[in-house]
Amino acid sequence: MAEQFEKVLAEAKQLTPEERRELVRELSKPEPARQDDPPRTLYDALNARGLIGCIDGPPDLSTNPKYMEGFGQHAE
Repeated sequence: MAEQFEKVLAEAKQLTPEERRELVRELSKPEPARQDDPPRTLYDALNARGLIGCIDGPPDLSTNPKYMEGFGQHAE
């Protein structure tokens, strides 16, 4: 993987400034959704970017009794 990265980086250094700008523009474009793809959930999107579990803390907020205080009760 590192070898491939170094090869791509070496090739990118040979581009003109305009070619580099065009490359960045192309890479920055969002990928269009395809009609045959099922809709993704927020979890799927975060997981694809490696963001699930990236924050230190309790694995489940329900472990904090104050957080769960009044949960499931209706305010009247």
